[in-house]
Amino acid sequence: MTIKKLGIILLLALGGCGGGDGTRTTPVTGFANDSVQVGVGTCAFLVGLVAVSAGTMSFAVDDTPVGVSADSLEIAIVPDSALANISCNFATSETVVDEKFVGSASGSVSVIANRYDFLATCYNAMADCSFNLTWRVTY
Repeated sequence: MTIKKLGIILLLALGGCGGGDGTRTTPVTGFANDSVQVGVGTCAFLVGLVAVSAGTMSFAVDDTPVGVSADSLEIAIVPDSALANISCNFATSETVVDEKFVGSASGSVSVIANRYDFLATCYNAMADCSFNLTWRVTY
């Protein structure tokens, strides 16, 4: 994860803010329809320390269940400062997104300039959760 974090920071720093009307929409590096698997009963730190300017974050979780039914998931986008040692120990009040759902989900939220992490918890009884994740930032 450390190498992925450093790569994300470097790519975002080198990318600048774009031109034209000053608006830039970009997938968070490594999460543009990226396949993800989270173990049963596990909370996984998927990607983090993504520094963004004030703008909008959007996510799409496209469920690709391993078992016979849709996956039961919780996803959270959390300011990095709210996490304790890159774990799932955070207060719900500190999240910018905290959604529990079965199957696929998507959404967007306005965010302030900060560094954010994306986490997912699998609540399935027997099979790992498997899904495609797209996480975008517009500012």
